[in-house]
Amino acid sequence: MDFAVDSKELFMAAQLILFGVTLLLAEICLKCFKKIYVKSVAIEDKCEYWDRFLLIVASVGIFGIFMIAMSLKLSLIEVLILIVMEYLLFATIMRVNNRREQRLKIKYSQKRRAKKL
Repeated sequence: MDFAVDSKELFMAAQLILFGVTLLLAEICLKCFKKIYVKSVAIEDKCEYWDRFLLIVASVGIFGIFMIAMSLKLSLIEVLILIVMEYLLFATIMRVNNRREQRLKIKYSQKRRAKKL
């Protein structure tokens, strides 16, 4: 029996581990962003699918950064710059989501006022 590990298998295992860690980090980031940006309770349930989509976007983006860094053998500074760019992109998406929620909240409160009159 040969138990030798091929370098390709080791690389694939490292990719899977990185992807799992990336998903975990993205979930933690999503929870933090949700506490900061999502302040509406009435609309929060409507935005759950959107939050899951953002989680997938962020995790794939961070995973992509690690894969690019591993394949191109980038330096630590370059990897950090890519992670900061991903963070800025994710924060921008969350701000757009927050504005959309505010518009929905205003529209919902206007409908409630119209029903009361």
